Amino acid sequence: MIVRSGSARKALCSSRNFSHTIRAPTIREETISSDNQKKSHASSYDLKNRTVYARLYSAFKGHFYRVHNAPQAAPIAVVADCAVSLCARRFHTVKELVSHLNDHIGEGRCHFVFSANMTDSERTFLDVAIMEVLPQLQAVNKNILEEHLQSIGVETYDDLRFVTEADLMTALRPVEAKKLLSAWKRKCKKHSTDVVAKYPSSLQDVIEGDIVGTGYHSLVKQLQNRIENVRRTSTPKITKRKHQTDDSDQTDEIPLEERAAMQDIYGCIKWNVKFLPLEETQESQKQKMEKLKVMFQHSDANPEEVKCLMKSTFYTQRQHVNQGKSIKCLREEWPFWFDELGMSVHFMELTGIDLKETFTRNLDLKGKRLLDYMTTVCVNKSKKFLQNYARLQRMRGQRSGCSDDVIEMILLLLSYFDEEEESMFFHVEDTCLAEEVQLEQVPLTPVVIVCGQSCYSSTRYMLSLDRNLINTNISSFISALCLMFGSYYCFNIHYPSELASTLEFLQRCFFSINPEKGTKVENKNSKRRLNVNPRVLTLIQELSDHEWR
Repeated sequence: MIVRSGSARKALCSSRNFSHTIRAPTIREETISSDNQKKSHASSYDLKNRTVYARLYSAFKGHFYRVHNAPQAAPIAVVADCAVSLCARRFHTVKELVSHLNDHIGEGRCHFVFSANMTDSERTFLDVAIMEVLPQLQAVNKNILEEHLQSIGVETYDDLRFVTEADLMTALRPVEAKKLLSAWKRKCKKHSTDVVAKYPSSLQDVIEGDIVGTGYHSLVKQLQNRIENVRRTSTPKITKRKHQTDDSDQTDEIPLEERAAMQDIYGCIKWNVKFLPLEETQESQKQKMEKLKVMFQHSDANPEEVKCLMKSTFYTQRQHVNQGKSIKCLREEWPFWFDELGMSVHFMELTGIDLKETFTRNLDLKGKRLLDYMTTVCVNKSKKFLQNYARLQRMRGQRSGCSDDVIEMILLLLSYFDEEEESMFFHVEDTCLAEEVQLEQVPLTPVVIVCGQSCYSSTRYMLSLDRNLINTNISSFISALCLMFGSYYCFNIHYPSELASTLEFLQRCFFSINPEKGTKVENKNSKRRLNVNPRVLTLIQELSDHEWR
């Protein structure tokens, strides 16, 4: 067969039975003059400078039959030796060589791959991105994956963000695909961190100088939304909804028990205290517990002494609640724990945060901005929100003051996130006694019992937990709100899905609890929740951009 000079062809074969790369077929050339005289001489090409690497048989074959345009006066005839292990056949035409190598491929003895000893400068970015996560991946699978990623349009590192698990299944096992995607997502997150660090004043999640969460969650969310938008096809996909039963298999990566424990620990620094304080014994803890019970019976108990006793018995309190004792039993053994004073001590030890002081400080910093945003921007975005705002204004009337502003802020937050007020507040008559409250109608989660027609007109509140009235005489709305929120952490209670967004917003913006990972929202299905609620992130970002002064 006659081919043009200057078109050196080389295929690197990698045997599946050997770890090394087999040398390429040896090509011996005979130059034939234009007048067809037999003036020939043998020559060899400089293969280092004229190497063509083929990963697939089709590419190898296509290259051999391709017409090369490299200018050369004299055509050449090809003589090639097969270099596959234990095979030394020689061929005088390209067709014979290609056919012969195809037989080796069918036997599984060779596959066309990139050179295994490429230098760092010769490696593609895809090769680096794959091998740094899966260094043990076989060369064959790696090259198939690399070719597939190129075929779907991956051209830069940034394009890796758009790759889905299905895109990787052509050459990887499910766990390998998940590892690769996870590593690429972490790079995306690191990129967000670096960008925010470089331009903090423009991109950081900050409200009145207070960094919310890690400060870069909003940017990560925007990148993820961009990825989802790019992935979205123009033709809608219709998927038949599957019927799920109570005994259907769970597909969560994390077992339910382990996930529940992670939700309990969420936001805490001393959730499970392993050892008693050095100066304490089991007997001394019991004595102090009994002393607190006696002190609770007297209205003139010394607050400082109560604080000291509650702090020194924190170990036993955590042991009791983590062992699963009922709320009724805990209230009998630790009555001060359900009081504003006792809960603030326990919450401080548990999370490192002063419950009420932190809320009031953040209220001064962010409350007016949030209220202004709700009453000037949100009312123009949603008709339903506008109607709820008008209803609250009629209920509030001419009342003014900090407490009324807080009430309006909380109720507008519930309306903004389209979450039910009844899941957080339960209304009874203003003269209703504790024993008259119809607890069977109250949710199991922490609920503020409002004694009056509205939060604005009420002068007394109660707190229900597991349908037990744990505090029947709370004088202010702010105290009731702090006790309700603190109960979720003190007693290992998950946020109900009906209040997920409102509670997480309060947690991050007003109680300054900003874990980077995990969630405290109950998970009723196998759907994985994000570390930060996207709706909460959206509101944080809009508040950060809102000019209200």
